[in-house]
Amino acid sequence: MPKIKDSMVVGLLGGLIGALSMDLSNFILWRNNKTEGLYGHLAGSMIMRPGKLKQGKNFIVGEILHVTVGSVIGLILTAVFRVFGKDHYFIKGGFLATVTWGFLYNFGQKMNFYRLKPHLTKSSYASILHHLIYGLVTSKVIVFFADPNMFSSKKSNEVSYEQEVNPNLSIVE
Repeated sequence: MPKIKDSMVVGLLGGLIGALSMDLSNFILWRNNKTEGLYGHLAGSMIMRPGKLKQGKNFIVGEILHVTVGSVIGLILTAVFRVFGKDHYFIKGGFLATVTWGFLYNFGQKMNFYRLKPHLTKSSYASILHHLIYGLVTSKVIVFFADPNMFSSKKSNEVSYEQEVNPNLSIVE
């Protein structure tokens, strides 16, 4: 399968697939009464009253907003991989997703970004789980679809002792 060489496209695609995976998990838990709402409702409450979100067309607007934010965070994760390499990508993706959860879920509610606010503890735990799913799926998709030359490699960035002693020594892999 041909790999994608454009880091922006890879990041957007990874973030989109990660957000959709997160939404699927959220929908399953919501159907089983394990969480209070869907992310389309939560994201939509940033731009409209919660009562209007019961209409399907308004929920779709919220869902578009949610996957757009997910795609942008995929761009950030791609930039992290480009700077620090793609080794341990699950840890990096999970960490970024957890930091994002902390910012959006906690800080966003304190700053009244959302008009719809979950009240149950199980919704908080479910949200952490969904964000971890997002981070793991997004990081896997980015690494899977990206051209391997897109990311820095620690081997090529580190200077060995032999190169410090003899600068004319070339790296052969």
